[in-house]
Amino acid sequence: MPKLAATMEEGIISCWHKQVGDQVAKGEPIVEVLTGKINAEVESPATGILEQIIAADGALVPVGEAIGVIAESKVALQATPRMKKLANELGIDLAAVVGTGPNGRITEQDLQEHQQEALNADPVKATATARKMAAAEGVSLPGIQGSGVSGRIQKTDVQHALHEETAEKISHLVLDDYEVLPLTGMRKMIGDNMAASAFSAPHVTLTTEVVMDQAVQLRQELREKYRNEAKITFTDFINAVVIKVLQEMPEVNATLEGNEIRRWHKVNLALAVARKKGLIVPVLKNAGRKSLTEISQHTADLVERARADRLTLEEIQGGTFTVSNLGMYDIDGFTPIINPPQAAILGVGRILERAVVVEHEVMVKPTMVLSISFDHRIMDGDAAARFLKRLKYLLENPYQPVVE
Repeated sequence: MPKLAATMEEGIISCWHKQVGDQVAKGEPIVEVLTGKINAEVESPATGILEQIIAADGALVPVGEAIGVIAESKVALQATPRMKKLANELGIDLAAVVGTGPNGRITEQDLQEHQQEALNADPVKATATARKMAAAEGVSLPGIQGSGVSGRIQKTDVQHALHEETAEKISHLVLDDYEVLPLTGMRKMIGDNMAASAFSAPHVTLTTEVVMDQAVQLRQELREKYRNEAKITFTDFINAVVIKVLQEMPEVNATLEGNEIRRWHKVNLALAVARKKGLIVPVLKNAGRKSLTEISQHTADLVERARADRLTLEEIQGGTFTVSNLGMYDIDGFTPIINPPQAAILGVGRILERAVVVEHEVMVKPTMVLSISFDHRIMDGDAAARFLKRLKYLLENPYQPVVE
């Protein structure tokens, strides 16, 4: 298992691109590894034959532990291109064939004899294509009735058996009224990270309600002003103000790494993004040096590539503070879980018209609930409270050089 990132301690095997017995070339992608919610392709360190797969798909493997074995191969020298093509058509693994030609070269007769030996050893009669499909789909050949000559199993027979097996599984799920999903891969990684955060970091959550009438008005003005450069969303506007407050309060823009509390001068804003494969948190690097339009443009790009599974490891690492916005799901307020090793995370609820008291009068205004969860090992409630108070003030009084 290669070390793909400085903080990586283990990885999950997503899928092997090669099977046991396949030829591999040095530098060729051979396996995908999931780490930090990113699938990274791992290249073969050598040329040869994949002799053994030690860690199967879904296995969690510590860095440095063996996941497979590549053996030296001389097949490339033993077979001509025509023999390789013929072997592929017949579904024969050249590594298992003994050549009788000059210098051990594999001949057509060697392939024919090898195929015949395989047929004699295997009581199941099936075409090479049917065998390859059955192996790939995990279908058992002995249970299939062949439709070919002398009952030989053909590709269509395997397809029919696969269709019946799928229908049976679906029927079983309907009868049981639930679907079983293994807790593996990314879902397990997310669960492990969140459990580690919840159980190791003493979480405290503070909430406040923000009157957003002026912010709503300013955001609309900025949206119109920069309509040719970016589509300014409420998330962009709120993030810009959050970045401003984090620059003022480095005690909140902090991480706990080992026994060190690190207060960062740069704001690397992590943005929680929901997708079908699971939550991922891309990072807007050096956000304090970006204008509102740049924040909007870069955020839109990160979110789009996150949902398309096209982020790099570098783009999900190094966050110093996280914002999780659930307002688009009509959520008023919630208790977010800290994204370690960060000190805090801000939860943003929806903007909704509510009754508020202004100078002893009840008025209807748009308001929003903000929640900050913080690690009490890194900072006290006073710092988190001052952060929320300052953020609330700037959102309620936004007509100053904060987001320009």
